[in-house]
Amino acid sequence: MNDTLTCGHDFSPSNYRLQGAVHQCYACHRERMEARRAKNRERDDAIVADHRAGVSKDVLAKTHRLCLNRIYNIIRANTPKQNRLTSDPLFPERAMQRAAELSNTRVEELKSHWREKHLVKARWCVMAAMHERGVGYKSIGRRLGGRDHTTIIYGVRQAGIFSERSPEFRAMLDQVRAA
Repeated sequence: MNDTLTCGHDFSPSNYRLQGAVHQCYACHRERMEARRAKNRERDDAIVADHRAGVSKDVLAKTHRLCLNRIYNIIRANTPKQNRLTSDPLFPERAMQRAAELSNTRVEELKSHWREKHLVKARWCVMAAMHERGVGYKSIGRRLGGRDHTTIIYGVRQAGIFSERSPEFRAMLDQVRAA
């Protein structure tokens, strides 16, 4: 059994006691961190010296532009292309109304905490349709009778599973989506 740490130290029982190997590894790690800090300090001092001399104004401007471009790209990548809910703010109400019609119930029953099968499936359709439109889990939960966001996550997953298995459920989900 010959085990080697990432720094290259061998800590097999025949060579070292485990405690000694760990201390040696920490010392090696500390040395590497100090070397890295010294290198960064030298680099920072060189940048400051160049900046004071006026040599690196172009470099500083390019670096500044690169940072701004990176920030812009991160924001753009994490922002939805279109806020689909604001383009149709009445969709959640229409979806609940359509699901209630298809399951022969009232919207109040969809918002209730009853666990009858036809109500649960209708709720799942509404949850999935609203989620696809960009409504947040908490907002869906508030609209459906104050449910927790984890309940909505579970409902959206179940809607995906049932839409693959059941053509009737898929048809109901498609009609709720089209509401």
